Amino acid sequence: MDCVNLVIPGPAAGVVQAGGDDGPDLPRVDELVGSVREFLRSEVVPAMDGRAGFLARVAANSLDIVGREMEHGAEARRLEVERLRNLLGVDLPLGELRLLLAEGLRDGTIAVDAEGLVEHLRQTVVNQVLIDQPTYPGCIAALGFDADS
Repeated sequence: MDCVNLVIPGPAAGVVQAGGDDGPDLPRVDELVGSVREFLRSEVVPAMDGRAGFLARVAANSLDIVGREMEHGAEARRLEVERLRNLLGVDLPLGELRLLLAEGLRDGTIAVDAEGLVEHLRQTVVNQVLIDQPTYPGCIAALGFDADS
């Protein structure tokens, strides 16, 4: 994220969760993930020392990422597909769009100053960092970007 802020500064917006039907299943998947995460943090981590305690913290943090992915991942990917389809002018699945963009940048058929490219790259990185590590200072800086500073 720091490199993105340095190389392609500008505004960014976080993904907003799309509304959806939680269905009749109880407990929900997010509740299950959250309860395991809280068990790790409140019971396991304090009872463990050394490597086991560290790994319990890593597991709890991983479940935080899973929860954010469940909450924002689908919308982030939907928006990425939309941006890539507009940028590349083709209607393909996300993996193929990413590959087409990478190949085009590598072989020069897509210019690094192509309209919409910088915004796409910045927004894609911001959305992924919001899932992986939302308190990362570079991400916070990107979301609070001030063109006058």
